[in-house]
Amino acid sequence: MLCPRCHRTYPDTETRCHFDQEPLTNARRIDFVRAGRTRHIGAILGNRFQIRGFIGQGGTSRVYLAEDLQTQEPVALKILEPPWAHDKIARERFLQEARATSLIEHPGVVRIGFVGQRGDGTPYIAMEYLFGESLATYLERLDVMDVDVGIPVLRELASALDAAHAQGVIHRDVKPDNIFLLGEPGDPYAVKLVDFGFAKLRDSTITAAGTAIGSVGFMAPEQCVADNVDPRTDVYGLGVVAYRMFTGTLPFGEAPTEEVLGKHLAEPCIPPIELVPTFDANLSAVIAKCLRKDPAHRYDSMGALIADLDAASEGVRPRAADDVPDTEDRYEPRGPFARLVARALYRKIGLPMPSSLA
Repeated sequence: MLCPRCHRTYPDTETRCHFDQEPLTNARRIDFVRAGRTRHIGAILGNRFQIRGFIGQGGTSRVYLAEDLQTQEPVALKILEPPWAHDKIARERFLQEARATSLIEHPGVVRIGFVGQRGDGTPYIAMEYLFGESLATYLERLDVMDVDVGIPVLRELASALDAAHAQGVIHRDVKPDNIFLLGEPGDPYAVKLVDFGFAKLRDSTITAAGTAIGSVGFMAPEQCVADNVDPRTDVYGLGVVAYRMFTGTLPFGEAPTEEVLGKHLAEPCIPPIELVPTFDANLSAVIAKCLRKDPAHRYDSMGALIADLDAASEGVRPRAADDVPDTEDRYEPRGPFARLVARALYRKIGLPMPSSLA
């Protein structure tokens, strides 16, 4: 049985949704899903997935609502678009998204159902259809998220990222657009991490040395200068998400790209409590630790971050509140190319260059 409002499912013996008291129905879930029109409606891929509508478009792909004819369930069908469909690197990155996601078994990570290709060789990915809205859409409408709602969201995301890291997968693009809130818009009951298109796998060689990967407003210092990444890179990204969720602004605003990168690299971030005087001091300390420049000064794992989020939610002083680095919090670029980029970014934002880069 299905709740037509929140899309939770129940055994056949149930009659009402336990959460919103909506009468349940035995109708197919796909009949309650709306999507935009497209000329591809009715097309069938792989003798299995029939396109029912258009959902959205990314930089290199389009996403369609489709029905899995084997299960009669809705799926999101992501198809690589021309000219990327026949570009070797684009195809490898597209398929790596499927591989990376499939490695992770966690309820907070979107499930991949099938990977195939059309007759012309264009690859596609069939994944679970998610009912709700992205965190980006939520924040566009409401500006901020209440802490009582937001801390559980952050905790679920940290748990999902912890599972990814355990499989050697670094997301590298943690941002509101890639976070999906399940349920009736404005009343989420669960969260999913999506779009592993920028993910770094343990043995991957797709990303060339000296290539910066990520979304500008959410990139850790090491990403800004194209240095190697590790799980602490995602800690930083999640810290930026938390900052935006609770303060209504990004740490370094909406300045031009090079200026934002330079600030992520070298400019101290204003703690949330200094931006919003009524902000919870414990939560502010947790976010501030996520956003430290030196990865060694951040949480060394998502598990450690979760422990401090739990403390903050219970009104207990987190470890971050007493964790003051014994050295200056500055990112030291490791590779020669990274050092070259760092010098340019320091000049761009007008900050004195450290002696190590002179």
